[in-house]
Parts: sequence; structure tokens; C-alpha cells
Amino acid sequence: MAREYDRAIAEGVLPPVIVVFPNGGRRVEYRDWPDQNVPSETMIMDELMPLVDREYRTIDDRKARGIEGMSMGGNGCLAFFLAFRHPEKFISVVAYAGLYRPLPTDGRLFPGIRPEQQAWIEKLRSGTRPGTICFGWRSGQHGPPGRHADPHHLRLDGRGALEDGEVLHAFLQRLAIPHEYEMLLGVPHNQKMYYERAGFHGFAHHARAFAMQ
Repeated sequence: MAREYDRAIAEGVLPPVIVVFPNGGRRVEYRDWPDQNVPSETMIMDELMPLVDREYRTIDDRKARGIEGMSMGGNGCLAFFLAFRHPEKFISVVAYAGLYRPLPTDGRLFPGIRPEQQAWIEKLRSGTRPGTICFGWRSGQHGPPGRHADPHHLRLDGRGALEDGEVLHAFLQRLAIPHEYEMLLGVPHNQKMYYERAGFHGFAHHARAFAMQ
């Protein structure tokens, strides 16, 4: 990913940016909740971001800050969840291959994964309500984008085998929330391959959001 950012900057698609890769911990879903040992949302928003603004030559303003992620980092946990929870912090959101609905109960996510991963999925699923778009998996963290959604510049990159991107795309259309959407067919759940297939689309999305401010 760092090489792709460098290439986008070198080719003039993206202005010079500082990219931060937060490590919130294993299976944290990137937000605070009672059963989690690491309060990742607090760490990222209250500790990491102020540290970066102190130590680097940043523009400490939402108009110059975007958030991006894939899978757990793209869904209702990191990119979308934090952007809608903290609309004063981010102007642009890009999400790849996220899950935005309650986890399925039919076990279709289980084939090929280890028992401890199955147990984690069951734990997450137990805290969701059926029939909702989820921005955070646990109780009290569900619901659609609120009144702060419009100022965000939103982009979804979906995967053919995971229909959640298509569902969220339709959901945002019903709410008349402007966004970009691209379905990347034939791409496995692999971050490197997502960036190779999407090319500079995500970077260009951020660049347009920054330029409009």
C-alpha cells in the first residue's frame, strides 16, 4: 500500500500526504466495546491522531484528512464507523470489501477458517440486530449515517462474492447521499489485489475531496 501511495503522489494523482497505518490489535473491529481489551477507537482518535499532528507537518483540519480501509478496516468499524462518529475529523472515506450488515447466521463465512475465527464471528453476530445496516457491530452502535453524512466524500469498492457493498450502495442511494461505487469482480479477499484492480480510483477520490475544500 505504501508503494501505491508513493506512486500515486509521484504521478500527480494524489497531493503529498502523510499516511498512517494504525494497528488497533487483533480482531478489535477498530472501536471501543465492553468485551474488548484494547479501546481502539480511543487509541486512534484521542492518542494517535493528536500524536501525528504534533510530530509531523500535518494540516490539522478535516478538510485535509481522509480515512480508508479494507474488510474489518473498511466496514462499519474503522473507515465508515469512525468517519460518521467523528465527522469533524474526516472529509473523505474510501472502503474496500467491507461488511455492513449483521453477520449471517447460516455459517457461510465458516468454510476454510479456523475454529477461533468461527468463535469470533459468532461473538460479533450475537450483538447485532437483524435487518439493519451496521456501523459498528455491537449493541448501541447500529444505524444509518446521520445528519453529518453529506459533507463526507464517500467511495465504496465492493466485491462480487460479498454483496454488502451492493446493499450499502442502494441504501445510500435511498437516502440521497452522494457517493462513488465500483464493483471489483473476480478479486479475492486480498488487499494487494484490491489496490492493483482499483488502480488510482481511491487515491483520486481523496484528491478531489481535498481540492474541493
